[in-house]
Amino acid sequence: MLAKWQFDEQLLDQRLLRYTLEQLEQADYWQTPIWLWLVQQFLSEFQRSRTLMRLLIEIIIKKLQDVRENFVFLVTENLTFF
Repeated sequence: MLAKWQFDEQLLDQRLLRYTLEQLEQADYWQTPIWLWLVQQFLSEFQRSRTLMRLLIEIIIKKLQDVRENFVFLVTENLTFF
């Protein structure tokens, strides 16, 4: 992957990681897996920064809460009563 190579060669800096987190936070349901894949490619770099890792964890927790809330809404909306 070109971005990973550029990051490893120090042609890109932590701004790429912050941009990735910003995009992940703003991503909708369909875009989230793509951004999570990109985060996974740079996970070792995120682990080197306490701040970035904390932000990543907060965003992932928020995404999981959104999925949970939407799932509960969909399940309760589709229930049929006899």
